[in-house]
Amino acid sequence: MKNNFLLLTSLLILSACKPETTKLGGFTFNTPGGSPIKATTGTSMILVNPASSPGFVSTPTVQVSGVVSGETVQIYRDSSCSAIVGSRVASAATVSVTLSTLSVGTYSLYTRSTNQFESSTCSGPLLTYQYLGVAPKTATGMTLLSPASSPSTDSTPTIQLTGLLSGETANIYIDSACTLSYGSAVAVGTSATITTNPLAPGTHMFYSNSTNSLGTGSCSSALLMYEYTGVMPNTASMLSLYAPTITPNYSATPVILANGVANGDTVYLYTDSGCSSVVGSAYATSTSVQITVSALAVGTYGFYTNSANIIGTSACSSALVYYSYVGPAPSVEISWSANHEKAVNQAGGGYRVYYSRTSSFDVSTATYVDVPYAGGPLSPTSTVMTNLLKGSTFFKVVAYSSLNAPGSSSGSQSLPSVEFSVNLP
Repeated sequence: MKNNFLLLTSLLILSACKPETTKLGGFTFNTPGGSPIKATTGTSMILVNPASSPGFVSTPTVQVSGVVSGETVQIYRDSSCSAIVGSRVASAATVSVTLSTLSVGTYSLYTRSTNQFESSTCSGPLLTYQYLGVAPKTATGMTLLSPASSPSTDSTPTIQLTGLLSGETANIYIDSACTLSYGSAVAVGTSATITTNPLAPGTHMFYSNSTNSLGTGSCSSALLMYEYTGVMPNTASMLSLYAPTITPNYSATPVILANGVANGDTVYLYTDSGCSSVVGSAYATSTSVQITVSALAVGTYGFYTNSANIIGTSACSSALVYYSYVGPAPSVEISWSANHEKAVNQAGGGYRVYYSRTSSFDVSTATYVDVPYAGGPLSPTSTVMTNLLKGSTFFKVVAYSSLNAPGSSSGSQSLPSVEFSVNLP
């Protein structure tokens, strides 16, 4: 009888010390003494769909981190966690929750979690999402209207977009991210007709999105392929002296103006009738282009031209303009009256000599030479120039102060001098 009492006492003691076992969300937890497990509040929240805010998705998906597997994670749109907009049971330390349908507006989103024992405290605002409303309608189809088929020599094809919403602006692009815009038009009914901006020769895939008062919709997949073959380049119809404008002259690197070329062509200059001795080139962005000639030896030159693009090279022109380079310009001393302001005649002060080939010029856009203070009682009142051209060159001199950089608008510089000129025969 005594032994049986001892055995019963031992069993009672062991039973009292055994932890209580609780099942929660498919997982088993041991809670000593039966104490409840505290629910955990999520620590961060990000947008999954759409990827950014504002957006056109009325039922956005968010991802909450810092949660516990097995707990129900709830999303709210108020700081007291009373207006629930979505929930889901977590199966890991993060959980994605798709919210119920939102009205147009901006929402601050909060979270808390619940287990079988309790709900956690409400978080602070972890994410802001702005729902814009119904997204613009992206085109579902494109048709080539002009030219009738591809490939073609037409650099500005006309394309019809369908599947649109009347009044929205349809945009057309040549890249899958819809960043390289090549035209737009307002939809009438369910379609819009767009003539593209000029294309470079090659094969192009066209994409589209649409814009309304709320924003811009998503980019479509490729809806149309078009090949622009390009056209043979144009040989310039006329060459003329651009700088200097008269010949003979002292510039070894004259600038020639080529007219009658095509946008996108590279225009070349030559000094031989076979177009083999190239002396300059430039890329045309309109029907005319300026070409700077590489340094010439003393002599008289006839300039010839042709053009090239991805398709080929045009024929060599006849001699279209002549120029005589007579050698370096003579040295010319330019002098002016001294300005006796103290700040002009010390370190940091001096003069700026502006010059132009046209009279009554504006110093703010003119070429200039700086003549800084170099010691002594006064800044220099002359400078030697070796780059003047035949004919008249016009000058204005401005004295500047050591107090501010030359050309500043602080008032520490003189008004331009009376214009004067030098003529080289």
